[in-house]
Amino acid sequence: MKIEVGGQIQGISLSSFLQIVQMDKTSCTLKIYSNDEVGYLWLSDGNLVAAESGSLRGLDAVYEIICWNDTIIVIDNAPAPEHNITTPLLTILMEGLKLRDDKAALAEKVEETAPDLPDQSPSIDDQIAMQFVMEEKPDLPKFMDDVPSPPAPATPKMATPSPSLPLHPAVAMDLKEQAAAAGDGKKKDEDWLYEYEDEEAKETSNPVRTILLSFLAFLVIAGAGFGGYIWYRSHTLETEFNTLMTDLAAMKDFQQQKGFLESYLNGHVNNRFTLQVTDRLNEANALLDLETQIKAMPRDGDFIGTSVGLFKDYLKTHRGTPFMTAIRMKMKNLPTQLDGLDYKRLREVDDQSTPVRLGLYRAYLDDHPHGKHIRAVTNLVASISDEYYLILKEKIPSCYKAKNWEPCIAVADTFTAEFPNDHRFNEVWLLRGEMIDMGALKEMRRQASSLSLSDSRNLYINYLQKNPNTTIDTEIRKEIISIGKKIEQQGQWAEVQAIADNPQKPINIRIREVELYIEQYPDGAFIKDARQKKRTLESQRTRLLKAEQASRESLRTQQAGQRRLEEQEKALLSQQQAAAEAKRRRKTAALIQAREADIRAHLRGKESRFVDHNNGTITDTQSGLTWMILDSRNRGLSCTSFKAGKAWVDALTLGGFTDWRLPTPNELALLYNGKPYYPSSGAPWYWTAELETSAWGTSTEAFTFDPNNKATYKRETHPLTSCGYVHAVRTP
Repeated sequence: MKIEVGGQIQGISLSSFLQIVQMDKTSCTLKIYSNDEVGYLWLSDGNLVAAESGSLRGLDAVYEIICWNDTIIVIDNAPAPEHNITTPLLTILMEGLKLRDDKAALAEKVEETAPDLPDQSPSIDDQIAMQFVMEEKPDLPKFMDDVPSPPAPATPKMATPSPSLPLHPAVAMDLKEQAAAAGDGKKKDEDWLYEYEDEEAKETSNPVRTILLSFLAFLVIAGAGFGGYIWYRSHTLETEFNTLMTDLAAMKDFQQQKGFLESYLNGHVNNRFTLQVTDRLNEANALLDLETQIKAMPRDGDFIGTSVGLFKDYLKTHRGTPFMTAIRMKMKNLPTQLDGLDYKRLREVDDQSTPVRLGLYRAYLDDHPHGKHIRAVTNLVASISDEYYLILKEKIPSCYKAKNWEPCIAVADTFTAEFPNDHRFNEVWLLRGEMIDMGALKEMRRQASSLSLSDSRNLYINYLQKNPNTTIDTEIRKEIISIGKKIEQQGQWAEVQAIADNPQKPINIRIREVELYIEQYPDGAFIKDARQKKRTLESQRTRLLKAEQASRESLRTQQAGQRRLEEQEKALLSQQQAAAEAKRRRKTAALIQAREADIRAHLRGKESRFVDHNNGTITDTQSGLTWMILDSRNRGLSCTSFKAGKAWVDALTLGGFTDWRLPTPNELALLYNGKPYYPSSGAPWYWTAELETSAWGTSTEAFTFDPNNKATYKRETHPLTSCGYVHAVRTP
């Protein structure tokens, strides 16, 4: 279509003209008049990109202009403003026609008491516009092959189509009005007329023009009929598709949803919704594969978490999926499903050993504290306690006979550890204590056989002091009395000899003890042994003194060499530490630089809010605060307590500033939850400067902030000793 500036268009609706412009991919500016109203529409390559009408801009202006009646279209050269419309033209026309119909219905209600006016029906141009909105334009030349050509009229009167061709009711009424107007010799304003503002007179009618108008009318009639059928078919398909999607979203089983989609595809020929239904069918097959994968996973402690994670990952990548209800039902039923599978496995381990079965029963109770089979598994655990009790009763006679208590003690330990609430606990506990004491007596007798009589007596005495309520008190006292009698027979010499032979005591004390014995009992029975012991000890002291002197010399030499080695190792270690520290600093600097670059990449396009100072800091223009680009986690630090985190921030020097501080919860919420969002580092939560104060005025917890929850902001607290991260801020 050729469009020239200054051209004026009448006799065609605005919506029809816009469709023609879109099909021709024309760029132009339209100035629209309606009574005292004026509006502008700007089109680029057939797309509506901007609109103005009084104080209205964008879509509001377009909808206002479409609702006008008796419009005059003028091709203008007004400069285009900033583009403020991105919605497709067909969507705009559909919404505009709906608004116009709503206004017309409201006007009819207001004019119910007004005098009757002649019936008005939609023009042929409006029928064409509705056809373009509801469906794509039909192939008119092909359709017209079967329509008889109208006779060339001698006057502008429009020819009536053949009776064999059914007409849309609105088109028939429009033709009727045009025929009546032609019979009266009047020319209708709805005829196509192009005028130019610089022309002083209109062109007169001619036969070629009449033929052209008649052919155009025939095209309009044919298009309207075909368009009505297309609209009805499109509306029916859309209703069926919407019903399909609603029913699909309400189903809770993937297999049922798959069968439902296959039934739709088998019962419908290819249409504009077939591709969408096929995509949903592929999605159902993918979910069935995912369900099969989950069923094949091992039933361990990570089963539910891993399964829920797979479903959540699917929901994240398929937002708005109609399978959401079914997926959530599957996630909800996972604990029940795992409960049943684990219990079924328990019923298949009857041939296992008692400890293995007990471990499996305990694992079930730990994994399913509220499981459906708690009572049954508890009864199985109780049956295990009976087995352990019977095993213990069977072993006790053999343990006493062989004086080997360890096997029986092991069974009793298991019983008392696993079944503290059993009614036989006290009985088993006493048996266990008695067997432990008998084992201790056996061990003390073994040790006493290699000790002196005095040490043996001390061994038994110490045991009684430590275990005053022992069950072997009588046996221990008998052992002590027996050893006492032996000690009395040996006399004082045994005591002296024990001291003299004790290498743990200093040699001078041992010699002095023997000398005292010789002075006190010069004629004693063991005087020769005492004198010999003294000579032996003195010779030993001489050797010890020489050895000690040589050892001292050797030690001094060794110490001197050790000091030299230590100094060398210290110097080498210092060099290694310096090199390692330099390497660590280079690595940390490179890591910080890479992470800052990653944050800047995420902030690209958000410069209207975040201002990067290229010194490790960034300013949020919404709050006016200056933040570190990286939090403590991104800077390679591990999580810290509140005290350590605050100390790190207080000592921080970055960007030439030292007045860094912990932010408040609201400051963090504005940074991470206000759009556009500041990217999160993956830290689970941050410390804030706000403390939770108890009624006594003490603070044991601080308020924290979760940067990963963008949807809601929930005030949470953590103990001051918890491990968290910090994101430092300063007020310029």
